[in-house]
Formats: sequence, structure tokens, C-alpha cells
Amino acid sequence: MDSGIKSWYEFREEPHRARPPESKLKQILEGISTSKEKLNARDHIYFANNLPKKDYWRAYREFRENTIFLDTETTGLSPYYNEITMIGVHSSDGTKVFISGIDLEDFTQVLKGCKVIVTFNRARFDLPFIEHHLPGVSFDQLHIDMLNPLRRLGLTGGPKRIETELGLSKSDETTGLSGFDAVRL
Repeated sequence: MDSGIKSWYEFREEPHRARPPESKLKQILEGISTSKEKLNARDHIYFANNLPKKDYWRAYREFRENTIFLDTETTGLSPYYNEITMIGVHSSDGTKVFISGIDLEDFTQVLKGCKVIVTFNRARFDLPFIEHHLPGVSFDQLHIDMLNPLRRLGLTGGPKRIETELGLSKSDETTGLSGFDAVRL
């Protein structure tokens, strides 16, 4: 923002710096007040309904204890013709893997209390697959798809390329494995 205001608190203290139209000032201040109330109540659904999707990442810090990082492996790209082979989840409770034919249905347990889901280029992939294959699952969480924020930072390509560019290494056992390898395994 050109005004240099970076928080609700700064705006409330010095709204003139942002130069809002007088007709909008009251509305903005009321919105800030409501947002603070909803944040104090830990109401992620309010923010899911009121933040632009591209700004969901802004809620991460406030809800990080109730965040899961999710990835699925499937037999193909269509939720209608292909199957989920596994769902991997990382959260403040650790990492869990749910495997088709073993415990895939138990995945729903990690959604209890979850307020934010983080994926990579999966807004059109992981969540629709899960909804199709696990009836009754619905997602009301804030969904942060890392693809677009990373692109805005100049990081392009798939997860493996970006991990390499950032110097994030995988274990020797998984180096060189692809999503197709996960399907074969």
C-alpha cells in the first residue's frame, strides 16, 4: 500500500495516511472491528468468505496451529476415472500418510479442527479428488495454494524444481522419485 500502512492497528490510528474516501472510512473501520472480533473467535469461515482467495496466505500466521499441509498421489489426473493411492498430511501433530485399501478413510479425522489447508497447485486437483472419493468430506477451510504466491516471488516450475532452487533437499531414498513412482510403489 502506498500509504505505508501494514496493519489494522496502523489504519485505525492514522486512517488519513491511506486517504480513503470519507464515504468509505466508516465502512472500513467497521470491517476492521468485525474482522478483529472474528479473529478473536478463531472464525476461519468468516475469512474464507471475505478474503480474496489470493490473500488467504495472510491468515496462515493466525491459524498456523490449525493448519495442514496436504498432498495426494493418484493413478491419474481425473477424479472420475482415476483413484487416490495415498494422502500425505503434515501438521503440528507430525506427518501422517493415509493409504488406499488400508486407512484412506481415516483422513477425515485430520480435518477436525483444521482451519487452513496448504497445497501446491492443488486447488483444482487434490481437493476435488478427495471430495469425489471420500463422500461426505467437504472443505470449509481457508485453502492456500502455494503455486501463485511462489510465482509472484519469481519461483516457477513444479515442486521439485522450486525445492532445488530454494536448497531444500529430500532424503537419499526419495531423490529422483516422481509422482509416477508413487503410483507404481
